[in-house]
Amino acid sequence: MTYASQPRAHPHRDELQAYRQSAAERSVAQLKEATWREDAVMRACQIMELTIDRRPDDQRVESEPLVEAFLAANLVPRADGNLADANDLVLGALIGEVAALILHRRTERIVWKTIRSLLRQLNGMFLAFRITVRSLFQDDEAFRERLNKLADEIVADAIYHPASEMLQLQERDNFSALLEQWRASPELRSVWFGVP
Repeated sequence: MTYASQPRAHPHRDELQAYRQSAAERSVAQLKEATWREDAVMRACQIMELTIDRRPDDQRVESEPLVEAFLAANLVPRADGNLADANDLVLGALIGEVAALILHRRTERIVWKTIRSLLRQLNGMFLAFRITVRSLFQDDEAFRERLNKLADEIVADAIYHPASEMLQLQERDNFSALLEQWRASPELRSVWFGVP
């Protein structure tokens, strides 16, 4: 399967993406200035690690109960007038920072899987996660080696157990073409916004 032309981006997608990025950046800045941040990070770390440790060995951590536990803990004070409109984004930023700290402490596949599932559940999490991981990655050579090793394991698993095994036969050609297109010209927008 070949593509005659490049897909066109939705005209408002860049504006929406810029707005979301700006809102996420504001939430990260608000979180850094919050007087309750240190306590909230500590409590959120405890919740996340206890949840990971309590799961059966063969079972992944479900994100919905974990998000409910974060919400029940009232990590972001609702009474803080400066955060009233951005509480969800600030909570996402808080959990993004927490996720990066736990990944730093425990660079394990189950932690990565938990973080991946949370990223879909919490607005504002990705930016804080990325910023914190980048900082830890640059400052800690041992973490850099552990994270690179984990990434190699995940990619190797994806190669040996490709998603194409789950696809019906008629979809494999399309999957193969998309994979080749990605290899020829990796474009992250196709990951965030979907393939053509």
